[in-house]
Amino acid sequence: MPRNHAGFSARYADSWLVDGVRTPFCKMGSDLSALGADAGRIVTAPLHFSGRDWAIVGGVLGTTALVSTLDRSARVAARDARSTSLDPLMDVGREYGREIYGFSLAGGLYVGGLAFGNEGVRTTGRMLFESVALAGLTNMVLKSAFGRSRPQTGEGPYHFRGLQTDLQYTSLPSGHTT
Repeated sequence: MPRNHAGFSARYADSWLVDGVRTPFCKMGSDLSALGADAGRIVTAPLHFSGRDWAIVGGVLGTTALVSTLDRSARVAARDARSTSLDPLMDVGREYGREIYGFSLAGGLYVGGLAFGNEGVRTTGRMLFESVALAGLTNMVLKSAFGRSRPQTGEGPYHFRGLQTDLQYTSLPSGHTT
């Protein structure tokens, strides 16, 4: 039996057609397949990097290492700059860096695109969901792999334990900057 790009048999996919139009369920299956394909391409991308790509990776890692030398002074400056007028502004950045907002926006766009038959809005919702989910997953893996101590441990910014699940040792990379 022939298969469509979502991996469903053509007979099964055709059962979701209503008067020759794909139903939301068929579109959701197709989008799920696209999410998996995109995730696979992202995970395997380093296998296909050119020398220039690896140079960019090295530049980013080198810049990160260089900027990390400012950690202590930046922390002291941020602590000293605390005030009743600036604290709420800092809370805004902290709050809107949470995943729930990205997932909510993605879900709203996706469902709205499905409901109103707008392919562009639906696709944008799917792509936003992919971005938030895959960036978050990558971030969690890297945090656990690096095992960098958080400031409150008192161990300093250059203390790494590697392969950690303890939240006290998962500070790099920052989830809010991801």
